[in-house]
Parts: sequence; C-alpha cells; structure tokens
Amino acid sequence: MRLIGAAELDACLTWRSLTESLRQAYRRGTTAPPRTDYEIPAEMPDGRLAMAAAWEDRRHIGVRVATFFAGNTEVDKPASMGVFLLLSAKTGQPLALIDGQHLTRRCAAALSALASSYLSRNDASRLLMVGTGALSAGLVLAHAEVRPIKEVVVWGRDPRKAESPPTTSPATCFS
Repeated sequence: MRLIGAAELDACLTWRSLTESLRQAYRRGTTAPPRTDYEIPAEMPDGRLAMAAAWEDRRHIGVRVATFFAGNTEVDKPASMGVFLLLSAKTGQPLALIDGQHLTRRCAAALSALASSYLSRNDASRLLMVGTGALSAGLVLAHAEVRPIKEVVVWGRDPRKAESPPTTSPATCFS
C-alpha cells in the first residue's frame, strides 16, 4: 500500500486533472451514501469523528475518516484532520493511504471550479475570493484552470493574508 502525502498529491494531481476526474465521476454515477458522524467524548469540546465512503463499480472504493476538534486552534493544530483510504473495488485490497486534509482541500477547490465551469461565463477573467482561510489559495488556482482568470480580488478580515497571492497563481492583482 502506498502512503501519499501533500507534496506528492501536489506533484501528480493537477487542478485540471482533478476537476476533469470529478466531472467524469459525476457523469458515471459514483455511489456516495450519507456521511456518518459520531460525537467523541474527549478533553477537547465538540470532538467529532466523521466517515464518508464512495465507490464506482469495478473501479475503486474510497473512505475518508476525519476528526473535528474546534478547540484544536488553541493548541496550534488544525480543527479538522484525517486520512483517505483508497481500495480496489475488485478485491478490496488497500491501495493507498492519502493525506485526507490536503486531499479534501484540493477536492473542495476542484468541485468549486467544476461548478464554475457550468455556471460562470466562459470569458470570466476576474475572480472575487471572499476569505483567506486554508481553502482560498487552492480555490483561486483551481478556478484559473477553468476560466481565463487575469485578476483576483481578495476580501478577508486579515489584510496581510489578503495581500499574499497563492503560489504559482496566474493572478495579477491581489487587493
């Protein structure tokens, strides 16, 4: 079984390929039952464990296991962490264990870009990013793969974060 971290995901999973893979998965009819959540009694308040699964016939099975601890920010840790387990749908064999936090961010951004490919004008070249959190840089980069983004305007509570462009951004303006 392969262990795949954030750096390897970034190296092999482009925004365009992820967006197109998600488009094809929706067209093929991936099965995704409702997510299961459990309250976890722990030292931190509001501890939760969430599990979600999805699969395609004779292809792959994916299972995401994530924890949510709102108080983690007080101990300098992310509120949400987890892993993604990829299994063979033919044999059930574990194929890969993937950094779930990073994969979730990338998939959320790619899903947003996929929606934009259907809902925004083909010539849209200006993007307004509301927020400067963990998803914002990926959202800008993913949207730039489906539209000819030339300008990005960022609104955020922290002006320093709003002025910092994401790495490898095609944007020319951050304000």
